[in-house]
Amino acid sequence: MKLASRIVIAMLALTAVAACGIVTTLTVRRGMEVGRPDAVRRGVDIEAPPGFLDDRNNFALDFQSPGRARLVSHEDCEICDGEEDLARAVIDEELADADPEEREIWHAELKQHSPETIREILSLRRHLAPLNSSGAVSDVQHSSADVAPPRLLKEAVPAIPLEASADALNLLESAVDAIRSGEQVILNNIANAHTVGFKRSRALFGDLTPRQLTLPGQIDQRGRPTTTGVALGTGIRLTATQADLSQGRLRHTRQPLDLAIQGNGYFQINEGTHFSYTRKGSFGVNCNGEIVLTSADRSRPLEPAITIPQDTAKIEISSDGIVSVLQTGQSQMNQIGQIQLARFTNAQALVSVGEDRLEQTSGSGNPFISSPGQDGLGELRQGYLEESNVEMAEEMAELRRLREHLRALLQLQAESSRVP
Repeated sequence: MKLASRIVIAMLALTAVAACGIVTTLTVRRGMEVGRPDAVRRGVDIEAPPGFLDDRNNFALDFQSPGRARLVSHEDCEICDGEEDLARAVIDEELADADPEEREIWHAELKQHSPETIREILSLRRHLAPLNSSGAVSDVQHSSADVAPPRLLKEAVPAIPLEASADALNLLESAVDAIRSGEQVILNNIANAHTVGFKRSRALFGDLTPRQLTLPGQIDQRGRPTTTGVALGTGIRLTATQADLSQGRLRHTRQPLDLAIQGNGYFQINEGTHFSYTRKGSFGVNCNGEIVLTSADRSRPLEPAITIPQDTAKIEISSDGIVSVLQTGQSQMNQIGQIQLARFTNAQALVSVGEDRLEQTSGSGNPFISSPGQDGLGELRQGYLEESNVEMAEEMAELRRLREHLRALLQLQAESSRVP
């Protein structure tokens, strides 16, 4: 309770000092005219307001010359201690009804002021609530009916709730969901960094439709159109995952049925009822001699179909897709077919169906079929495979950036949802 008493008394003293700022200034000006001829002074002239003291009370002001002041050291001032004793005497006289602890607090706050200023400041004490024995503020006694009720020393400030509005929480939730989706796109790129023919995807974000409070161009009170409006954002979302169709590096494998496309185009794969398309050129031969896309679960023939004779000793595939074989006992290569490639007006709209196979959509348009090296299609490279176009360093950097963003959003979400 003593600690509470000291805190409240100190607040009373600070309030009284602030309320008597004008009175103090007038009193100090009177002090400027009086002067202190018997003091031993040293220091330099400064431009400072009358009554200035540093925060350690190391200097008092000499008001010998009106409008100017000199710093006077307490060590060199013979009357400083006397003034402090005079201030204590005035405080003891004015606060005769207070306990010693309260008088000591007032003395610490007012010891550098003149007796007139101290009396004027302490006169306000009559309008402030004194402490009772329990440490609580007692009822205020007014000296007259004209005196307004005292205000509290510290106005009650409404606490800012930690709970955010529903709109803010929804905004944060949408941002977290979008960033997590973008993180999944990058992780998929990293996972397929060594997948033949894989094309990386990038996440594209967009803001949700803002809530428009006022529209630009509205007429203000003076009849002029406004230049801007007020719109509140509602969050973000993952708007698209866009495939990066750039060329991957070609890796030499020396396998006769490994094919890479240098340039634009896709291999056609017969799915039975429809076709799929791929840049994955790791082909093999099934038991029927058909060239098929390598797969663990089923056989997917190349389209148009090409069958390799069983007695084939050598296979050659030219850059324009012509397949030739050298059969056992023969000295010349025989042409057995030609590989065709497909291209699309909007290859970005092809849909992945797994195992690096794509299928057409209404957005991609119908495929244009032609021979390699013609009509804007790339050429074939036998004995090579196209690696994925994923750059690990770039993907890891982007992943770190997204995760930093996600951590910040999750922290804001936790703070906004915390119950006070």
